[in-house]
Parts: sequence; C-alpha cells; structure tokens
Amino acid sequence: MKHIKAIAVKFVMIFAVLFIVLGVLFGMSFGDVLTISFILTGILYVGDLVVLPLVNNTVATIADFGLAFFGLWILTNMAVENPYFPVISASLIAAAGITIGEMFFHRYLERLKYGVVEEEKRPQPALREKYSMETSEEFEDNKE
Repeated sequence: MKHIKAIAVKFVMIFAVLFIVLGVLFGMSFGDVLTISFILTGILYVGDLVVLPLVNNTVATIADFGLAFFGLWILTNMAVENPYFPVISASLIAAAGITIGEMFFHRYLERLKYGVVEEEKRPQPALREKYSMETSEEFEDNKE
C-alpha cells in the first residue's frame, strides 16, 4: 500500500508535465502521452528505489534527469511517426520539468517515511566525534 500512493503521486506529476510539454506544446496525442507516462513512471520509480537510498536528494535528482531524458527520447521516438518532430527538444524540456517535480517528490518520500526510502540503508557520514580521543591532564614530573 505504501508504494501505491507514492506511485500514484509520481504518475500524476509525470503525466501533468508530459501533458503540458508533449501534448499542449508539441501536439502529441493524449493516448501517447498517457502511455509514455505509465512507462516512464515505472522506470523512474524503480530508479528511485535503487538510487535514492544510496545517495542524497541532489544526486538522485540528477540521475532522474538523465534517466527521464533518455527514457523520453526513446519512448517519444517510438511513439511519433512524424520525422520532423523535435524529439530531443521535447525530451529535454519534459525531462527538465520532471526533474523539478522529482526534487519535491524525493522530499515527499523522505518526509512521510513510507519505508520506500529507508533511513537505515543510507550511508551515514563519519562524524568528527567518532574519531576524537579522550584527553587528560599532563602528569607532573616527580623530581626527587
């Protein structure tokens, strides 16, 4: 159940961005936008499950940009029959929009503690206190 709500939120975000960019700006059909949204949601969600527990939000967002761009490039190329369709431009603009949404989605996952991003799997940075030593006063010289 915890994954279903997270996937639904991610799908709505991706579909909204793709509908505006691919549907409205570039004139792609609603069915193609919906299909690409389903596929891309699955790909990016699996990417979040793999990458986000290992790194911080910034690195995961950069990885999502690359994954979204290449995924959109391939899926849009397959969906569009027009050889003059600006696939790279559309993919780049849509990936940028999805990346902005992904920054907030990652924070949403971490804030709700769905267990989707488990804290114990994240590498903890070494704190300075772990390497500090205990000190004591100097011993006095016994001069006899």
